[in-house]
Amino acid sequence: MKKTAIVAAAAMTMALAGPAFAAKKADANTCSALQKQYEQAAPKHRKAKYYKAAEKWAHRGTESCKAGKYQQGVNDLHRAMRDLRAK
Repeated sequence: MKKTAIVAAAAMTMALAGPAFAAKKADANTCSALQKQYEQAAPKHRKAKYYKAAEKWAHRGTESCKAGKYQQGVNDLHRAMRDLRAK
């Protein structure tokens, strides 16, 4: 009985909190902010193991943003930052 109540309470909490954890929809401002962040971080991480890959992802992300594919651009720019191991 207790286990069922706990599971039900957890399910209800997750159902109500779900929208609060939804990802922010990407837009031109998000792209621009990430591009600036990458441009500032890249020179400091030139010796990063995956620097070349980061450059590729950053270029791809920038091109996607320019084409209006903001979510793809944001994803690629995040990947670039991860490859740099930058925060």
